[in-house]
Amino acid sequence: MKFAFLVLFSLSAFAISAAPEVSTTHADNTITQSDTGSADSGNTVAHSGLSHTSHSRVGLHGMVLFTDGEALFASHLPLYYSPHDYQLVYEVESLHNDALIEFLTSNHAGASFHKNTVTLLPAQFDLNKLVDGESFSVATQFFKGHFERGGSKWLHDDAFVFKKQRFKRHLAKQYKPSNEDSGYIEINTSQQWDKIALENAHLFIHHIAERPSFDALVIAKGCESVETGKNADAVPSAQALEAQFTHCDSHNLVYFETQDFAQ
Repeated sequence: MKFAFLVLFSLSAFAISAAPEVSTTHADNTITQSDTGSADSGNTVAHSGLSHTSHSRVGLHGMVLFTDGEALFASHLPLYYSPHDYQLVYEVESLHNDALIEFLTSNHAGASFHKNTVTLLPAQFDLNKLVDGESFSVATQFFKGHFERGGSKWLHDDAFVFKKQRFKRHLAKQYKPSNEDSGYIEINTSQQWDKIALENAHLFIHHIAERPSFDALVIAKGCESVETGKNADAVPSAQALEAQFTHCDSHNLVYFETQDFAQ
């Protein structure tokens, strides 16, 4: 009987020590864990198969919403570390499409782009679904303004749809190295942009580089490139950034973030 009790006690201790580790990161209370299925709240429409099951990115992933006047797009708010280490732009759809597009395109008496900002916070899901280009729906809360910086709750959609991936870029190791970071990869710190075609314009997406850097999205018509200049600041002001698009027929700075990528 004493031997049986010792065996049971040892097995119980092993089960406790083997439980999956759960950790929280960043102000959005992101949860990461090894069990990708237990916290996935998205309702998959088209499944392409996860290729990152050993590196779960389950958590709360904030995004900024923008429009070209025709369709809605969401851009993931990235950070330099997992589970947020991807720049991602998706074409999306909501039951509030008309109200969202109207707000995003309204003039607000000539106010800056900050007055038109709409961010969203979907229910917890694995960001690898977006990395892998899946289409799925998830309950989502919309905010007027930045949800982490004084934004106010607005609309709610129980089945917000991620329709189509339009852009993907990994941010791994793109930050200033520490003494222990032997895996640091040196990159070109000059400003770089990607361009994707929308219905009647182009979306220019800034490549987030090592600190200090910035995240920026610009919708422009009538131009093929960005006039960055050889001596452009690593982190320009919003006014200096917009000046790089004055050669375009029209341009709209829809998102600009520096705080998360500062020194």
